[in-house]
Formats: sequence, C-alpha cells, structure tokens
Amino acid sequence: MQEDHRMIEELARNQGVYNPEKMLKDVVFALDQSAIVAITDQRGKIFYVNQLFTTISQYNAEELIGATHSIVNSGQHPPAFFKEMWATIGRGKTWRGEICNRAKDGSRYWVDTTIVPFLNAKGKPYQYISIRYDVTERKESERMIRDLAYNDQLTQLPNRLSFREKLHEEIEKAYGQGGNLALVHLNIDRLRFVNDTLGHEAGDFILSVVAKRLKGFLKGQHIIARLSGDEFAILLKNIRDESHAKELIEAIQHYLEEPIEVMGQLHTLTFSIGIALFPEHAKNYSELSMKAETALSEAKARGGGEYEVYRRGSATKTLERILLEN
Repeated sequence: MQEDHRMIEELARNQGVYNPEKMLKDVVFALDQSAIVAITDQRGKIFYVNQLFTTISQYNAEELIGATHSIVNSGQHPPAFFKEMWATIGRGKTWRGEICNRAKDGSRYWVDTTIVPFLNAKGKPYQYISIRYDVTERKESERMIRDLAYNDQLTQLPNRLSFREKLHEEIEKAYGQGGNLALVHLNIDRLRFVNDTLGHEAGDFILSVVAKRLKGFLKGQHIIARLSGDEFAILLKNIRDESHAKELIEAIQHYLEEPIEVMGQLHTLTFSIGIALFPEHAKNYSELSMKAETALSEAKARGGGEYEVYRRGSATKTLERILLEN
C-alpha cells in the first residue's frame, strides 16, 4: 500500500501537479459528485452530509445535522441487522451492505453502503464515514424479475413454483408444531367453452373474478395459487380434521358459484375439487400434491361440480382409467 502511495506521488510530481491539499480537495469533490456521503460521531450523530444525501432523503442539511440515521430508517430491516452493523464498525472494521431507507415523503430507496470507521491513536473509532450509492432502480428490476418468476400475472396469485416453495415451508412448520393441513386442487369446469364462445378475454375475466373471490373469502389466512390455465390450489392451514376441511370447501364452493356477469350475461360456474390431508394422506409435498390431483381426477370423473377427498386405492383406479383411455 505504501509503495502504491509512493508511485502515485512520484507520478504526480513528474506531471507537476503534486499538491497534497489540492489532491484531497479533488478526491472530496469527486466523491461528493458521485456518492451519498455522511459523517457521524462515535454515537452515530450526523455532523456532515453532502448535497446528494439531502437530495435523495428529501431532508435539508439542518434537519439531518444532529440527528442519527434513524431519521431515514424504513423499518425494512430487523434490529439484529443494525446490531451486527454497529458491532462490526465498533471493532474498527469496515461494514458493507445494502440498506432500504425512507425519504421524507415516505417513499423508499435502496443504497449500497460502505461504512468506514476513523480510528484514534488507541485504535478506537471516534467517527464514521458512510459512502452510499443509489441502487433503487436495480432493486426494483430485481423485484420485477422475482414477481414474474413467482407470481401469476393475470390473477396476482403465487404461481406453481412459488406455491411449491410455500407448501414445503408449511409442511415443515406443521411437522414441528404438529398441525394439520389440507391441500385443495380446484378446477373450473368447462372453462374452455367460455373461451371458445366468448373469447379468451372473457375466460381471463372469469379467472380474475375467481381469484378475487378466493382472496376475499380466505382473507390471507390460507395460501392460494394459480397452478395452470383453469386450475387453482389452496392450502388450508390449522385444519382440525377432515370434517373441518369439508366445511371450509363447501363454503368456498358456495361462494364461488354465485353468478358472474360476463358481456351482459350471467354465468354460473361449477368446480371440480380434490382434497388431500396432511399428515393423514401424505407427509411430503410431492405425495400430498399427487393425492390431491388424484382426488381432483375422481371429482372430474363424476362429472364435475363436486369435491372429492382422497381415499386409499383411488390412485390405482385413476391409473387403470388412464391405461384404459390410452
């Protein structure tokens, strides 16, 4: 490092521009133009902010000086996050990470942050400089990519990939707490006839209404997803027993079958529904999902418009029917 400094000094002297004070001012100027900078004392009280900090935070310098960075705390991060940060810089080490802050108008912004402690002769921090770069646009792009990957864009419900992960989590939680779950696969009967007669826009409208009704009825207490074109999945949590699951499904079915107005006409939908219980029917994701699909196939085979709870041996019947059809 010292060798690097000597090389820089020698180069500067050779070019006739070596002036330590001027170089320091130039570095500060360049930093102020490109980064959000704040300097605090050892207790975290701010005593210097640059123009970019006031611009992004929407606070003026007078409001920031004397305050701590809690003035822009968004609540996004748990206390343990900042505890680890203070422990690091308190040891005289540099801390790096991404922080979500809140501007004066309530909007949020993300900053890629480096906090460097200034040490006294005893090696103890006496002040800190934080250098931040606005990465809000990148974080928003990442969020949009995640949203596309994990959410169904028509209904704004979790898609199959996201639902599978959530189901894994809930099964692990139920294992630890001894809870019961019911996995429900729900299919809209004969939706393709709506698409064929009224067009796919009408079909999409019906799908969005079904999703809205499911969300309104279950009110976030359970997990809903759209698995494919006309198939939804529901994970009912904290189920007492099979009777409890049936009560919920019958109430959901009754609510979903209220007429929907499409292009000036009322349409009454019917649904085929398959139910599998955890841990009674299966104790892992793939087996539970397979048995819910098997129960759904049984409901479809009966003509639709009803629900079917998985029964042992029904998988064999389903396989026999598939072989017969082939």
